[in-house]
Amino acid sequence: MITDEIRKKIQGVPYHFPPPLPKEERNESKMNVLPESEYVLIESSQSRDSYDELHLYDGANYVSVPLWLDDEYSAYAEFFDGFNATMILRYENGIWSIPTIYEEIVPLEGFVVIANGAQDVTCHFKAEQYQTPPTRYLYEGWSIVGSWDIPQWSARDNFISVVDDWTQATGYDAENQQYETSIINGGSGYHSDERVIYPGKGYYLWMNGPATLVPLKGTKDFQDLYYPQVGVEWVNDYTITPLSNSDDTAIGFYNTLGNAGWVQMFEKGDDEAQTSHFTVGEDWKYIDGVDVALFAGHGSFNITAYWIRLMEPKIVLFPTCEWGDHDLEWIFLHGCHTTKCPENFKAWPYWTMNGVHLVCGFYSEGWDVDDGTRLANYLLEGQTIKNAWFNATDYTHGSGIILRVIGENEACGNDHIWGSGSVISDPPVDANTYDEWWHYCD
Repeated sequence: MITDEIRKKIQGVPYHFPPPLPKEERNESKMNVLPESEYVLIESSQSRDSYDELHLYDGANYVSVPLWLDDEYSAYAEFFDGFNATMILRYENGIWSIPTIYEEIVPLEGFVVIANGAQDVTCHFKAEQYQTPPTRYLYEGWSIVGSWDIPQWSARDNFISVVDDWTQATGYDAENQQYETSIINGGSGYHSDERVIYPGKGYYLWMNGPATLVPLKGTKDFQDLYYPQVGVEWVNDYTITPLSNSDDTAIGFYNTLGNAGWVQMFEKGDDEAQTSHFTVGEDWKYIDGVDVALFAGHGSFNITAYWIRLMEPKIVLFPTCEWGDHDLEWIFLHGCHTTKCPENFKAWPYWTMNGVHLVCGFYSEGWDVDDGTRLANYLLEGQTIKNAWFNATDYTHGSGIILRVIGENEACGNDHIWGSGSVISDPPVDANTYDEWWHYCD
């Protein structure tokens, strides 16, 4: 704990105490707040651009390590060997403390370094194969937290595992020795939770109740059963042949799973639906960043490739996709002819099916109807992925409509969504073979 002697050293330095929440969010009985005059609003920024060094300024620095440190450099004494600092502080569960020199510095835990002059501290990280996602238990109230891994994710994504519990995140600009603009859960403008949380920085995080923080990468395959994720995209507003029910299908599916406890990652419609969300490069943030995805809109094909037709002239050629090498297990393509030519899912230069278990779509044309809520309910009731797709679509479509599900192997056909039945381990990817299941609507 902070003794009177230590308190004297930091007397009159306000940045050692948690910042206030917005007035409408405050519970003064639980919070140690600063006077309004000492709360400086500036935009959040990364202090400097190197991820394997902590660039510290004279005064207070709120920092963290984004990856596990090598065993030889993980203790405070080893990490800060030769460093000139007044003190190092941690804050958790309403208590300030000074770590011992033997304690380990771990990811997700932020701490305060009071530096005597600008200095750089090198981070010696473990090899990639030893970088397993950490977790951290957070108490009600303020904690100082960090992010995991090098990619810069938004606050919404970083704190997705505690989305129902966090209210505010606040960084600190060490160069100017000022608090940054607060990030509010569900906020907009400067307070938007789409703002970036930077690796290597420490942030105050206010929790309305205790919960376990699991980084976004840790929810991808590592924590699927506990943090299953859903994302959808849809288009109604086509220049030719606009649709009426793509939004209903996608949003009904999205909200039904969300109400059942699934983590809702993204819902993008019309102009917000982007080709890059499906294709190699950014798919890990969207279609390949969730466990189950659904697209509703027009579909078509030509001699060599399929595409999901988004807002013209946006198209998604299946050979430009690579689904499953990140997180995606299952995808529903609610559009005409989307699974008519399954060989295109194994086409060069990329294999669309690159770890994804099942792709559910139409061999024939499909109808502009709302199937999403029923599909999600069938999945939650314990029907297999392929049977839920067949039954939900059969309910709204008449004879002559043919469905087709493509699987990496035969065992994928027995998959259920997470929490509703068995799920096979990610199947080995075969460049040439696949299994398929048909259904004729009646």
